[in-house]
Amino acid sequence: MSSFETLVIYFLSTMCAINIYVSYCILSSDYYGPAQKAFQFFLIWLLPLLGSLFCYSLAKPSLGRKINVSEDIPEYPGVGLQGLDH
Repeated sequence: MSSFETLVIYFLSTMCAINIYVSYCILSSDYYGPAQKAFQFFLIWLLPLLGSLFCYSLAKPSLGRKINVSEDIPEYPGVGLQGLDH
């Protein structure tokens, strides 16, 4: 097997792995409806590199945990704007 064939195999396997990962991210997201997910799957597999990067950049904000400021961040007296109340 030549080095070019090996390079092509590595490239294709990397593209498939990226597409599978982004497809999983889209599938596990509750942010999109069924039609939107179908369109994104079509885009991911039709345009392997550009489609997966585009769909991942759209899905990334919906994958993270949302922070509730009142519960997750403790308030310390005298820190921030609270110390300006005179």
